[in-house]
Parts: sequence; C-alpha cells; structure tokens
Amino acid sequence: PLRFVRCKTLSSYEAVILSPEQAFAILVGLPDPEKTLTLLAASTGLRISECLGLQWQDVNFNGFLIHVRRTWTCGKVGLPKSKSSQAPVPMHSLLAEFMRVWQMRTPYPQPEDWVFPSFRLGGSKPRAANMLVEDYLRPAAVKAGVIADGDPCRFGFHNLRHSLASFLVRSKTDPK
Repeated sequence: PLRFVRCKTLSSYEAVILSPEQAFAILVGLPDPEKTLTLLAASTGLRISECLGLQWQDVNFNGFLIHVRRTWTCGKVGLPKSKSSQAPVPMHSLLAEFMRVWQMRTPYPQPEDWVFPSFRLGGSKPRAANMLVEDYLRPAAVKAGVIADGDPCRFGFHNLRHSLASFLVRSKTDPK
C-alpha cells in the first residue's frame, strides 16, 4: 500500500548559483591542491565524493577523460551513486594541465595513489570534504564577495555542480 503514497517535501534550501566570473574569483583565492580540486568540481560537475574518490589511474590525460570508479564519503570508499555516474567524464585541456602540474608536485603520484590525499594521514586516505569547505572553499567565497562573512547559507562544492548545470542550461546545452 505504501507504493501509492506520495510525500511532498518542502525545503528552505536555495542553492547559491555562481556565475563563471564568481567561480573564477573563488579559484583565484585558493592555494593548490584546493584550486585544482575546485576547478575539477566546477568544470566537470562531479560530486565532491567522486572527486575525492579519484586515483591517478582514473585520469586519462591522453584521452582527456576522467573515470569515476569510486567515491569517498564519511571516511569510506563507496560506489558511484548511479550507473550514469560511472560514464567517462570529459576533461578540458586547461583542467588536464592543472591536474598534470598537481601530479608532478604531489608526493603521491603513483597510479593507485589518491589524487587529493590526506597529508596528515600520509596519503593513505583522501581528504575530508567538510574540512575542505570550512578551511578553503567558504573563506575563498567570502573573499571573492560571493557570500557574506557569517552568512548562514549552505555553501559548498555542491553549489559548483548546480552552477555548472545552470550555466549549461542557459547556454542551451544539455547538462547530461
């Protein structure tokens, strides 16, 4: 009987949608590797869990593709959210260059190493998304004037995903 029940949910959440100029202003205020991670999320629409779950073997520099094979959420490796999440993601040449430079600089450049490792944990695990937001992304958004200091609005990597989708729709491009 529950199959026919429809629950209407209401949420007061309104995504902060960034313009390309605002996203760029945030990027400029970030150090590496946070800049590369943010560019990856903003230019591909990948979920932060998918970005953090990447290993160097998932990045195809020759074919300009990123293969999402795992996620990193709540300290655990998981599977991508859906079958379509596992489709190869195109990588712009600018992003590829940032990724190559980061691979040359990181102490963990091997194929099975995490692209965005936790240095505190000796590269054995990826970074924590919530710490990246609080320590880097949100302060950069405040510095860029995208959100006000102390503004209680929810702002994180998911806003980059929403912003890319909105930009693509406005450009009459199918986000899929």
